[in-house]
Amino acid sequence: MRKNRLIIPALLAFLSMQGYAQELNDSITSGKPAKYSDDVVEIGYHKAQRLEESTSSISTVYNEDFNKRSAKNIANSLFGYGTGLTTLQGSGRYADAEPTFFIRGLQSLSTNNPLILVDGIERDITDVTPEEVETVTILKDAAAVAIYGHKGINGVVNITTKRGIYNTREIKFTYDHGFGWQARKPKFVDSYSYANAMNEALANDGLTARYTQDELNAFRSGQYPYLYANVDWLGETYRDMDATNIYNISFRGGASKFRYYAMANLTTNKGFIANPYMNDGYYTQDQYSRANLRTNLDIDLTEKTK
Repeated sequence: MRKNRLIIPALLAFLSMQGYAQELNDSITSGKPAKYSDDVVEIGYHKAQRLEESTSSISTVYNEDFNKRSAKNIANSLFGYGTGLTTLQGSGRYADAEPTFFIRGLQSLSTNNPLILVDGIERDITDVTPEEVETVTILKDAAAVAIYGHKGINGVVNITTKRGIYNTREIKFTYDHGFGWQARKPKFVDSYSYANAMNEALANDGLTARYTQDELNAFRSGQYPYLYANVDWLGETYRDMDATNIYNISFRGGASKFRYYAMANLTTNKGFIANPYMNDGYYTQDQYSRANLRTNLDIDLTEKTK
């Protein structure tokens, strides 16, 4: 009788653990949970916890949130997302516009960059496109140090890429087209103003004027453009806007014993040079091109090797 009393609670505990593990796995593979208490976060090393059971300070950003904007990589998509994550967006050339991350401000006087992980492996975050990412988990307190040691002292940004879904098939294609413009352009004077200022500077030094009044009038009127040119060289060199094209195609699905995810991305940006083909022998456009390919394949050899 006493033996039966021990077996029944043990059996109930075993069944509850099995149900918990199944719910945990379903929540990870299906995307965003139905309610906050069911939120499952990846803390690294393929370990997941329910948010209601975690004592760590963790915030999670989902693909359906950060993938609403057109961005060349996941780093640019995280601007404004993630509690405790400060993102300083860079500017300038499209290829160099990479942000800087801080978690809970500046942590030290030397380096303050958080540890960046992609599926548990240290990688450059600028090589990951938003389309291939499922979730981004941000670890902000001592839990990051306990798991990752001194590398996690400034926090951890753990990126989890998409996996396949059992017994489904899905093909997705997206195209983004964007425009950019130069926020600050130097302002140059026209030829007449420059010539007039030159004469004034020479007069202040007691020297003879460089340009006569007839020449000044020619600069102003534009009557002789080849002799007294008035060219806006900034406008001749640069155009008003650049153009960005982002192509994504993905294949996602699986059967009862395996699942797959494959994604190809092409990002191109043509810069602000107005006439890049005017020079024979070389192309002067400041353009950017990048291609990404990701494949994730999971095979269940047995019931215990998922």
